[in-house]
Amino acid sequence: MSKRLFIMFLVVILGSFTTAWALTIVDGGDRLVETQNVDGGWGWPLTGTSASNTIGPIAMGLIKAYEQTNDPTYLAALSNTGSYLLTKQYNFSPSDGYLAKALDEVFGGTTYTTHVNTNFYGPLAAGTYNRNNAGTLYSTSTYIDMIQTARHNAGYGNMAAWDIGMGLVGAASCGVTGTELDLWIAGVEDEINVLNSAAYYDVIGLAGALYGLAFVGEEFDPTAGAHAAAASLADLADILASYQIDGGGFAWNSAYVIPNDGNETIQETASLIRAVLVA
Repeated sequence: MSKRLFIMFLVVILGSFTTAWALTIVDGGDRLVETQNVDGGWGWPLTGTSASNTIGPIAMGLIKAYEQTNDPTYLAALSNTGSYLLTKQYNFSPSDGYLAKALDEVFGGTTYTTHVNTNFYGPLAAGTYNRNNAGTLYSTSTYIDMIQTARHNAGYGNMAAWDIGMGLVGAASCGVTGTELDLWIAGVEDEINVLNSAAYYDVIGLAGALYGLAFVGEEFDPTAGAHAAAASLADLADILASYQIDGGGFAWNSAYVIPNDGNETIQETASLIRAVLVA
């Protein structure tokens, strides 16, 4: 039975998904497999040498497609991604933690979370993470500072809230607790307090921060920034939901919640759905 026939069968039997939605999952999964490099990663934006910082969110999309279809082709592609993740030692990204956990749930065992804990979260806790093998040793605190400094200096400060929010999800997914997890939480809260609605990417920044705090069950009352008037995660979720454009999508900046003006983006839309749901 082909994947499409199998999906159609599920639609008829379960009656829970629309045909268009089901086929979208198949087409999306097929495209991810088609564009995957031999080493298990993906190029940026579409082709070329695998970008080490994109495998987390991309592979998570493939995992969701596999969960809906049980397609062995998707499983083989995910195995390749797992192999790619296991080659990483000095070039981890904040999203690698939640990818490792998801891969362990697909394949069983703790191979991937053990690798990330041994080579990333463990060294961060010890203050010995040699990022990019460049000789500068990072602790969890200085690594978070590095993310903040890099994003703000580049003029995309709001993206730091997204990065650190996803880092919080990744750390918690790999079992990081106590003081080490608190550092990620504090980093997210700091970035919420400096979100700037007049700057680039305030929407996805809020989405990542909200998702991270909600994922670990951490309540927060902002004291500064664009959302100082909010008193809780629920308030922040309401603000995020208010950024939805008529038609369902979201824009890259909260000032452009305007239908059909060319500012709607797919990444923001997908990210905001996750953030609002978990909050």
